[in-house]
Amino acid sequence: MAALTQAESIWTKTRLNPRQKLLTVAELRKLPALFATDKTPVAEKIPVAHFFGGPFDFYAVEFDRELGEFFGFTVIAGTGCEGEWGYQSVEALCRSSYRVEMVGADRGFNLGLERDLYWTPRPMREILPKVFGTTPASALMEA
Repeated sequence: MAALTQAESIWTKTRLNPRQKLLTVAELRKLPALFATDKTPVAEKIPVAHFFGGPFDFYAVEFDRELGEFFGFTVIAGTGCEGEWGYQSVEALCRSSYRVEMVGADRGFNLGLERDLYWTPRPMREILPKVFGTTPASALMEA
């Protein structure tokens, strides 16, 4: 196995929570390089990893091994937004959290982002109807 770049090393050592690594080396290396899927139609792009937490879902399609950034599709439920294509850094993913308020209690707690441990990579055309009930136009726009 080739040596890890500095960015790969950060990703594989970073934990979303004390029990869960952000990605394993094997998972990280399954991600195509940045711009590698540019000629692939958006509906056929295949997210290799899925992260979620509260209203937030991020589907990782590509990874820049030097900068340590993902390119993928983000959905934030309840915003009226149909989702958008863009970049996410390890810092942004790890800072993502949402507040849980307990009914009848005077305080709540924060939960962070999690990696979908049961994720099966499949084309966006199969994912979007399950997320939205249809395929939103914004998801099919070239990023």
